[in-house]
Amino acid sequence: MWTKLVPVVPTPADGEGLDGYLERLGCVNGIDRPGLSRLCQTNPPLSLGMIPLFLPDPLADHISTLTSLNRTAITGMTMEGYRDRLPYRMTQAGADAMALQSLRRQGWFPPKGSAYCPRCLAVDGIWRLSWRLPFVTICLDHRLYLNWKCGDCRKMPRSLGSTVFKGYLDNPAVCGNPSGARTPCTGNLSLAQCSPVPESQLCFAGRIRTALAGDRVVVCGQEKVPREYLSSLKTLAIVLLQLASAQPT
Repeated sequence: MWTKLVPVVPTPADGEGLDGYLERLGCVNGIDRPGLSRLCQTNPPLSLGMIPLFLPDPLADHISTLTSLNRTAITGMTMEGYRDRLPYRMTQAGADAMALQSLRRQGWFPPKGSAYCPRCLAVDGIWRLSWRLPFVTICLDHRLYLNWKCGDCRKMPRSLGSTVFKGYLDNPAVCGNPSGARTPCTGNLSLAQCSPVPESQLCFAGRIRTALAGDRVVVCGQEKVPREYLSSLKTLAIVLLQLASAQPT
């Protein structure tokens, strides 16, 4: 187990997900994907597949040792960074597979994978943590709907099985999904086409961003705390999805 500070430690970007950050860490230090997985491994070994969602204490401590970042900064790049704002019962127990299944049964949980904004990836290559949330569907910076598929492999990006880290660490905009061949998918996500968002929906997306930031939102003249607002949104979405699946016509 590696227990020393890595030579070059980049500064986390605002809103960055931990998996993407660790890929940047590996890239600037000349570490390939298998080496990055070994670098992040603890003793005894822990699954790295939960990194975007939860960190067990030993893994959080280990990454803190590697990067000299404090625990708050590290967990802030996972779903735990949203604290009590999300409409899910999230605990440290979520670091194991059985607990993750329990979380998914709550309904409308973040999928295994990530949406993305092609323009954002073209500008800075940062994978935002919020892109993993099912109710974040719009990039307010570029006023575009997020894309949910790679144009080449037709899968959601970052839909990885054996490792949380995608292929081609040196290019954040390349899909890197397993392709069935020896080489991962080479689709360039920054070139994907996205639809512009109607002006009427920007206010709705802005309320979600406000709630995720921990601030109260006003709906129909009533002030709501973030968790209450996002819980109502989640419940409404589940009902609509069930109606749609019951009557596909």
